[in-house]
Amino acid sequence: MIVLSPIYSLITLEMTVPGIPALILLMVTSALSIVHGIVSNPSSGGLNCAGINWFFTKSPKTVRAVATAIVALPFWIWAANKVAKGAMDLGVISFLLVLISSSGVVYSSNSNNPSSLTSSILLLISNACVSINYALPFFLYDIPLSFQVYLAIGVVYWAVVCFWNWKGRTISFSSHANYSGVD
Repeated sequence: MIVLSPIYSLITLEMTVPGIPALILLMVTSALSIVHGIVSNPSSGGLNCAGINWFFTKSPKTVRAVATAIVALPFWIWAANKVAKGAMDLGVISFLLVLISSSGVVYSSNSNNPSSLTSSILLLISNACVSINYALPFFLYDIPLSFQVYLAIGVVYWAVVCFWNWKGRTISFSSHANYSGVD
């Protein structure tokens, strides 16, 4: 029961303060994706200010795609779990599109595939779909303030990720041409 206690606490918190557990998950997965991107790339400069700067400004599209997938996966699982329980959640589609397009960016980069631009465009579109999906509840439902805050942060977050991934499409990765995000 000790291991399940934090999970139970998050579930209980979701029932009382909607949006807060998802916001916590967004922060944790974002931090993990940043650390993974920096630590798994020798050219990053290490887990310090230079490495963080590299991650946000100089990391190539493959690093960005893997970081995006790291954040999207738990949210896709969350959405799929809700759908399996009978609820409607478009996140099951939009996050799946992010996972597929992120994989496409990594695959096309590793195989020197000429469809590299196409995969970057698909990642751009899928990130925009997630951002739009976060905005939809504002127009469809009467939602609690805590959930509105989470949704607003989600709209901005995924719009920024969309822009960040698009900017990364032109950055080359000379020291790790076959980066896959898995060591």
